[in-house]
Amino acid sequence: MNNSLQTASAKVSVSANYENREGGGIIHLHKLKNKNGVEATITNHGVRIVSLLIPDRHGNMIDVIAGHEKPNALHDGKNSSGAAVWDVEQFDHQTVDLRYNSKNMEGNFPGNLKVKRTYVLNDDNILKIIYEAVTDKTIVMNLANNAFFNLNGKNNGNILNHQVWIKADHYMPIDANMSPTGVIESVAGTPFDFRNSATIGSRINDHHVQLTNGNGYDHNFVLNKHSSRTPVARIRGDKSGIIMEIFTDQPGLQFYSGNFMKSKHVKKDGDKDDCYTAFAMKTRHFSDLPTPPVFPLTALRPGQVYRSVYSYQFKN
Repeated sequence: MNNSLQTASAKVSVSANYENREGGGIIHLHKLKNKNGVEATITNHGVRIVSLLIPDRHGNMIDVIAGHEKPNALHDGKNSSGAAVWDVEQFDHQTVDLRYNSKNMEGNFPGNLKVKRTYVLNDDNILKIIYEAVTDKTIVMNLANNAFFNLNGKNNGNILNHQVWIKADHYMPIDANMSPTGVIESVAGTPFDFRNSATIGSRINDHHVQLTNGNGYDHNFVLNKHSSRTPVARIRGDKSGIIMEIFTDQPGLQFYSGNFMKSKHVKKDGDKDDCYTAFAMKTRHFSDLPTPPVFPLTALRPGQVYRSVYSYQFKN
């Protein structure tokens, strides 16, 4: 791929049920739909997944997005991109491309960075997310999707009885400040062994220092060797029967079990963010590393194109 992000010229189609102006842009909802009735709604306000309707075992359409994602920062940092209104490059019934230009020193990061995120919903019930980026100064890139899921549906209890399988022999411990210690440990004999499927809640209250440090699961799993065509994780909703498989070209998977949700914030449709009512699994390179870094950093240099792909496939 050459050192540019391709700009599409297709006609933009916009959902009519939500539009607002903020920060010099117009906020829209964009709906993707496949032949099976699966429907994903994406907003260009921080390129977040607003809803994702999946059929359960009885054929009822269930919204598996528990709430809006946390703002997604560029560079894996704390800048304003998660609150920005992204430009829509292309939209059809199953694809939407969005673009954001981060100016030099935005969020204290050097370089003018151009980022594109593409959502593709195909007829195999796969929602694919593709990141691409170019820069004019060397930076560290580690982009991830921060969706929060409840496969039983929003407002439908906690996720402690969700079944989880993760293709990882190792994980990265954290310290009391929730920063990675810089070592990699085996999952064998620990509550972090999901090589055989287990419910999230089956060991979350075990007396283990890592569960204490994270107040539950909030750890990076070091994925076993894999291709982007085979799943690295599988989660099943106990009430809905909905199965979500995760595919990625990244080496790590951050699993968060909703430990710090304390009913202090309102999610979409007015429900509270009670503890353990949603989980997140984001695939990415190893991040938040000690100084000096123990693991290779994902540097993006001028003349290069950053690209990462990850997908969610849904079954019942």
